[in-house]
Amino acid sequence: MSMALGESEPTQPGADLEESVGEKPHFRFAPTFLVDLAVSFAYALFLGSVWRGVHNVGMATLVAAPFLTLIMLCYVGKILVIRYLERRGGDARTYVLSQTLVTDGPYAWSRNPTYFLALIQFLLWSALLLVLQGFGTVQALPLAMACFAPLIFFIITDRVNIAREDRELAAKHPEAFAEYSRRVGKWVGRLP
Repeated sequence: MSMALGESEPTQPGADLEESVGEKPHFRFAPTFLVDLAVSFAYALFLGSVWRGVHNVGMATLVAAPFLTLIMLCYVGKILVIRYLERRGGDARTYVLSQTLVTDGPYAWSRNPTYFLALIQFLLWSALLLVLQGFGTVQALPLAMACFAPLIFFIITDRVNIAREDRELAAKHPEAFAEYSRRVGKWVGRLP
């Protein structure tokens, strides 16, 4: 069906109801954030298992507190980055690309600041699991989780998620993205 200039495409009744009455769409988590929460939940389960074997609970608590604080700060950081992108016209939860490529703020130092913070978070969880096992009995499954979860996250995120997002950004903003990816690292880093 061809459309004459100035005609709008027909829509189904109620398709834009939320937009027409000025309501914001319902909040939802990005699928990658749900994976992040699931992995963090698994870490917490292993942490509970390791904690039951701790011999010096007082010292282990003093050691665990800074790790847990930094892990929570990673979550706060990811939320702030998502809000920053949202204010610039993008939406990480629904994979909506902004009209102009966002290259400032946290994106001036990382093309993928939320993934970078998630990697730091998983490394902190792993370090905490390893350190706490020093206060008690070493357990095989938490040890394996500590050693392999960050590596698996890195490989999948780097090869699948970031690769897909880079292709989409390069298609939407070809010249700007080429220059941006030359200056700013995929995970972290900035060239002058």
